[in-house]
Amino acid sequence: AGNGRIIAYRCHHLSQLHCQISLYPRLVVVVSQFGFCRWQKASTASAAPAFSQSGCNINTRVNATPEEITGRLCTRFGEKQGRHFGQQLEEAGTLFGSDRYEEARKLIEPIARQAPEIAEVRELYGLVLYREHEWLPAAKELEAFNQIAETTEQHPVLMDCYRAQKNWTQVAKLWKELQDSPSNQSILTEGVMVVAGGLADRGKLVEAIKLLEGHFQELWGHNPPSGTPKIPKRTAKKLRAQKPRVLYQLADLYDRVGDAPQAVALFHKIEKLTPNFLDVRHRLKELGSGI
Repeated sequence: AGNGRIIAYRCHHLSQLHCQISLYPRLVVVVSQFGFCRWQKASTASAAPAFSQSGCNINTRVNATPEEITGRLCTRFGEKQGRHFGQQLEEAGTLFGSDRYEEARKLIEPIARQAPEIAEVRELYGLVLYREHEWLPAAKELEAFNQIAETTEQHPVLMDCYRAQKNWTQVAKLWKELQDSPSNQSILTEGVMVVAGGLADRGKLVEAIKLLEGHFQELWGHNPPSGTPKIPKRTAKKLRAQKPRVLYQLADLYDRVGDAPQAVALFHKIEKLTPNFLDVRHRLKELGSGI
């Protein structure tokens, strides 16, 4: 990585995860930001931190209540130890929701080592590792979670772990699994943004734009494809939160290919849709079209 400290500038990467967890009414509800990122050496103090905070919703597959999970822990470890681990798991989730990842890791790690068969534990531990940029161990935990829970709902996060490692084969494999699964449009959108980010990482900017624009038109175009099923209210709410992020990724890509007018138009659309979103106003000023 050279002599400089590597951080992300204008980072809107999936791994810029802004995760929050609520242990009620479901054990793990993740609020995450997925997008894309350009990496470069930090040369100024104004460079943005690698994992900025904003985001949209993506729910995990966990339907068990904390009581049910504590019950499983009690079966595994006995009443006293099981309840202790249940309390630790809940506290780890609370810490994770407060962005206190190191503290959350200290609580969840010993449980994950002793109870690797419990999906909720592997999932939370994997997300903590992901947030700490521990791509390889995070991928291991999330792969285990997928196998235990038989779900693809954390595939976008897992894809980004492999993307960070430049393992494009695994990214493509997981993307196909996600497309072939009954995942909702919100989760698919997260996957699309990761794939587009991976294309951009490899200099395939036009392909990334084409992928994002096609997905955008499918979801938010005036004339969606015939036969498109009605989107459930919960998913629709998540998609509304994702819309400015998809537009931002597109605007940035247009800026990178040198199409300033299209980038400006999209940044203005974001500002109208969600005022003060990320650094949109700064980007417009950079492009000579400040608000």
